[in-house]
Amino acid sequence: MAGDVDGQVAIVTGAASGIGRAAAPIFVREGARVALADVNEEAGRAVAAEIEAAGGEAMFVRCDVSQEADVAQLVEKTVERFGRLDCAFNNAGAGEAPKPLAEQESAVWERMFRINQLSVFLCMKHQVAAMLKTGGGAIVNNASNSAVVGLGGLTPYSSSKGGVVAASRSAAVEFAPQGIRINAICPGLVGVKQTRDRDWAKELGIPIGRPGECDEIGEVVVFLCSPRASYLVGQTISIDGGQTAK
Repeated sequence: MAGDVDGQVAIVTGAASGIGRAAAPIFVREGARVALADVNEEAGRAVAAEIEAAGGEAMFVRCDVSQEADVAQLVEKTVERFGRLDCAFNNAGAGEAPKPLAEQESAVWERMFRINQLSVFLCMKHQVAAMLKTGGGAIVNNASNSAVVGLGGLTPYSSSKGGVVAASRSAAVEFAPQGIRINAICPGLVGVKQTRDRDWAKELGIPIGRPGECDEIGEVVVFLCSPRASYLVGQTISIDGGQTAK
């Protein structure tokens, strides 16, 4: 039985860990060939090796998504290796420790902007150009629930992720007539090590009562890239165990 993205080619940024690391093999399980991008070269190559050892097809490209030359090279190498680009999960990003707004430094704001927001613009710019050559595709941009829910102490981070939501909607309207679907996801609390050190799910009042798992986010991403989501365009989907439903 063919998978949801059978025969397609996907880029996953931030693929060396976390949600990107979980999403990459799901793309492969559903029939895609994948280009993995990260600044962590050792971990990224290890992910690609694991996928190939399991019978999938993957390549790793070191890429700082805040640098346009790196992003352009990522897309070029993907098309050179696999012949086309059909899907992209723009997942790479950075967080910050909570800090009162009056104590925040402009350097933090600039860092959040470059890694979280500028990177999505750069990725979409070059991915869309490649997709238009082959008739369309699908892009999913990773924002955050902090883009839609106020969280004190995270103003630079929340602002950068809010920009991802806005950019996704604008680009979706621009390119839907040309066959490219663009959506954003807003993960809530995800069960990486930092969230397991205390009962954040209880403190945040998450109805499902636990953090999400990275692969639960990855499953939604691959669905959004698949033909099964063919009428989903310009949407912002919270994957948060019900946190924003209250």
